[in-house]
Amino acid sequence: MKIPMSVGMVGAGKISPDLAKLVGHRGLLGPVKASSLRVASRIANQIKAGRAVASWTDLAQCDLILISMPDAEIRAVLASAADAPVKWRGKAFVLFGSSLDSADMHAISLCGAACATFEKMEGFASNRFALEGDPIAVREMRRFLKFAGATSRELVAGKKPLYSAGKAFAGMLFTPIVEATVDCFRKAGLAPQDAVAYAEACFLQTLRAYRKAGKQGWGGPLAEQDSEAVNRLLLALVADNPLLVNYFAHTSRLALDVFGHDKEWLEKLENA
Repeated sequence: MKIPMSVGMVGAGKISPDLAKLVGHRGLLGPVKASSLRVASRIANQIKAGRAVASWTDLAQCDLILISMPDAEIRAVLASAADAPVKWRGKAFVLFGSSLDSADMHAISLCGAACATFEKMEGFASNRFALEGDPIAVREMRRFLKFAGATSRELVAGKKPLYSAGKAFAGMLFTPIVEATVDCFRKAGLAPQDAVAYAEACFLQTLRAYRKAGKQGWGGPLAEQDSEAVNRLLLALVADNPLLVNYFAHTSRLALDVFGHDKEWLEKLENA
């Protein structure tokens, strides 16, 4: 099966294993450009695909151009491409693994290129990627991913920062909750390994309830406004970890706001 497009890459330093796996299939990748021919050669050798080139004109025949580099370098690279003596109209420029979205690719989009971004959706057994951007670029990227044996999900163009915020809630903002949960279980007497295992079971049960019933799956003394039960939790945390009692109270108020519940009863309880 021959890939129905010509694909190029612009990179810097080491390429992500996820991207290397995509383009490493024989025949998927053509020219590889970097800050120098030496760096481009190193990238091609790393992913065992493509051929190193020195100029933007070497990518002129590519339908799809993948970009993988630190965010701080991307705008300068796109400006360099825009200044090159190449007609980019109709070409697709797609960023991989960047916090930027397609709206940040002004320099090259003003030249008529279609812009998009994509990144790996971690946690799935299958090779799945999230795409956002210009419909033309998204279509080209879907074709490329399908040929590489991967699947994709499309985001609303320009909404990638919101998608990233969702990942933050599920990742860096979730980890402190995991730590607080395990800390409570350990101090209550569970062995460390049992505390972690039970925390995992509790989180999975919560996710299953949410998957089945959405917001209606939210339960427990906070949702039921059981002030006596919540007060016992607060007193236990005050006695053991004053930092966690503030964390619990603050996040509880936010949770009630998020679900549209009255929080005055909780505030009265805290001030009692």
